[in-house]
Amino acid sequence: MSTKSILLQWLNVYEHYGFEGLEIKRKKRTYYREFKLNAGEYYLTKIISYREATNQLDIDAPALLTAWVLKYNK
Repeated sequence: MSTKSILLQWLNVYEHYGFEGLEIKRKKRTYYREFKLNAGEYYLTKIISYREATNQLDIDAPALLTAWVLKYNK
């Protein structure tokens, strides 16, 4: 991931969650299979960017949703 990409991701997190979103999380969030399937379907039907979808669905990073969509399409 390029430096520009990382900075854009941090900016997006800040705009969506404020300074609290940039704090290091002590515990990983768990996303259950049903949520992942629903998130993949949501992204594919709404025709929006990964970033917009992750903001709307409160997912930590667009890369997570990208991986779920790839698995959903298999």
